[in-house]
Amino acid sequence: MGEETILISEGDLAEAAGADAEAYEVQLLGALMWAPEHLAATAAGLIGPADFYRPAAGELAAVIIERITDGRDYHPAAILAALTATGKTSGQHGTTLARLLTAATTSPADPLHLPALTYLVAAAAARRAYTAAAVTLDQAARTAPEARLFEQLLTIGHTARARENRMTRIRAWAGHTTG
Repeated sequence: MGEETILISEGDLAEAAGADAEAYEVQLLGALMWAPEHLAATAAGLIGPADFYRPAAGELAAVIIERITDGRDYHPAAILAALTATGKTSGQHGTTLARLLTAATTSPADPLHLPALTYLVAAAAARRAYTAAAVTLDQAARTAPEARLFEQLLTIGHTARARENRMTRIRAWAGHTTG
């Protein structure tokens, strides 16, 4: 008997790919703010705002990562001060950022788990990126001129290769192996 094909919608794919990440994002942000400098610097070099499913989490990550990269304090009070100084704590969006910062600050995540949390968030982002690539390729196959299809496939492939190279570095840091 042949395998049954299960069809799910693009929205279902995006929701499923983001569900795992949201559970770990707050923990990652908290662990990042409490981590020793050497762990924080490594994580900041491997993860970026685009890896976060929720835009507010990505925005908060950007502030934390920038401060780590610049060698400035990155503990929760310093992050709140940076958000306040740039006007990012006002309005509804500011309330969302402040609540997210509070949740991350009080998260029970152990900073020593930062490599594993970095891996979990990046892996979920990679899955979302592969889903988006599949949708893009499907759309191109249906609508792009035939003469451009291979070029678009190569572009998607180069992006996927760069993503996989980064994931290889993250897996190695987190102690994960493939196979």
